[in-house]
Amino acid sequence: METNLELLSAYGFLLPGALNEADYVEIFEVFGDLVDAVKAFNADEELNGLRAGKETVACEGRDDSSTSAAQLEARLSVLEDLDASAAPLAIRPGAPKASAHLLGCAAYLLASEQQAALFEEAFSPSAGHFTLQPVVDTTELEVSITATQDQHTRREAGWPALLEKRARAVVAMRCRHRLESAPTTMAEDEAALAKVLGGELRTLDKGSTTTRSSNSGHGFDDEGTARRRELLALEYRLNVKRLLGAWSEVPGEGETHNT
Repeated sequence: METNLELLSAYGFLLPGALNEADYVEIFEVFGDLVDAVKAFNADEELNGLRAGKETVACEGRDDSSTSAAQLEARLSVLEDLDASAAPLAIRPGAPKASAHLLGCAAYLLASEQQAALFEEAFSPSAGHFTLQPVVDTTELEVSITATQDQHTRREAGWPALLEKRARAVVAMRCRHRLESAPTTMAEDEAALAKVLGGELRTLDKGSTTTRSSNSGHGFDDEGTARRRELLALEYRLNVKRLLGAWSEVPGEGETHNT
């Protein structure tokens, strides 16, 4: 399958973002960008007390010494040697597990030294390739969590889920930045789309699809064609912003997923 950008460029159409499993939005160009985002996350005390709705979730089990500059650089080298090192650091439609590559890399950078030692490359059916994952016995973790009411024990047993939540917070921070720095807002794009759709309907009502644009160098574009191109561009931009918006919120309890 092809991404919507590829479909739009090659064939002049696109699928609704949620229906194209091959679609994605790259939010970090290189691993170094992700490392910088993790550094910013670790330095921000407010983000390190994650807010899921009205509930404040502390970053329990975090070992500040594990995220020193030198250790992050060492982990960067590991990421660059991954089997899927060329895979885009991207968010994808659907469940978070579809973005296992990005979340796994972010979680690895956020992990304590003990936790990082448990990460291995394992095949992710959702991603379709090997991704970096914490390799733990989830059955034992569930038993440990269920069998005790001691908060420290529950925290230690459930560290993979907490780590994934922190990774998603790093991604959310980046997605919000992308949305805030976009030249137009989603509301502005939706208004522009409604305007173009209105013009398209008026063009169809008039039955005018053959008037050539005086500005066309080749003389093949008419008003209707120009409107349809603008319509597709706006739909693509909205698909991207909707995906960024879906990832821009910190997940609440029970919203983590195995990859």
